[in-house]
Amino acid sequence: MKALIIGYYGSDNIGDEVLLSQTIRIMREIRPDMEIRSLSYCALKTQETHGIGTVGRNKYSSIVKAVLDSDIVVGGGGSIIQNVTSNRSLVYYLALIRISTLLKKKVVLLGNGFGPVKGGLYRNITRRVLSGIDAFVARDGETVENLKNLGVGAKVELASDLSYYGYESSGGGRSRRVAINVRPWKNDSRIIGEMSKFTKRLVENGYQVEFLSMQKGKDEKLKEKIEEWSGIEIPLIPNTVEGFLSGSADYCAMVGMRLHALIWAGLKDIPFVGIEYDPKIESYVNSANQLGVGGVEAIDSERLWEAFSELMDNYGEMKATLVENNSKMKEKADVNHALLKEVLEMAESQTE
Repeated sequence: MKALIIGYYGSDNIGDEVLLSQTIRIMREIRPDMEIRSLSYCALKTQETHGIGTVGRNKYSSIVKAVLDSDIVVGGGGSIIQNVTSNRSLVYYLALIRISTLLKKKVVLLGNGFGPVKGGLYRNITRRVLSGIDAFVARDGETVENLKNLGVGAKVELASDLSYYGYESSGGGRSRRVAINVRPWKNDSRIIGEMSKFTKRLVENGYQVEFLSMQKGKDEKLKEKIEEWSGIEIPLIPNTVEGFLSGSADYCAMVGMRLHALIWAGLKDIPFVGIEYDPKIESYVNSANQLGVGGVEAIDSERLWEAFSELMDNYGEMKATLVENNSKMKEKADVNHALLKEVLEMAESQTE
């Protein structure tokens, strides 16, 4: 059995590498001898990190050959079907999925988010392409609703983010350390300014602030600017795929922007405040019953402090709610395993 995993891998984004790792983990549990390849921006790095074969993301003829040589094509988490990033990205993945279905390959999207997809033409093409796949395993309820509203005819099942597969509560206490994360966005200057003021206020109130970078070479640039503006040195939190998925972290809270920065906190039972730059942030914050401060376009240090203070004032309740929610997310994550196993069995019967 041969599989090709599609997604945004090999670009030093820890969140995406975690999703790839979890996809491989589930595959190996189902079929230990499966031959696995994935798309990658950096083939050597992906091979060394995950121990699988790779196909260059922009080597189109090689990708078609890899699809031809595979029994199943798997979308390994993330939100690959959207055009917030760019129309080019959406067309890339839809074309790859359509080629796979035309070649009679089994296709399943695991733990995926969906949208937004803007524009009547793009929505129509998306509906047609996704209706031809074998299963879409959604990471949240909003994705299920959006697929239903679009009229996608494929099998859709509710699960959770692949990060939650195999989750174990890490417990932990309540320190005076706060983790923060921001990512490059359209209003970098405002983000840097307001986070700098928020950071200064945290330090003035006796908290130690540390920065969690989710994409090497990008998030750190904003950290450096925040240090310059605030005059405060902010240590960088070590972050690896293995560390993301296991072990505890001694922080009282996370205030962050990237989805998998918030999930990092969630997996470690750390209450969090989300800064929304994409609907997926609001969706995760709501599903985890944590706090959000609205859209990043209007980010405000006073609102950040109010949300953080509310989190601290209700800390026991917020943490207990998070731990309870994590157990539910773990159960939902198992749906990824069940649906992949089902589609793999379909692929095997097809090759017999």
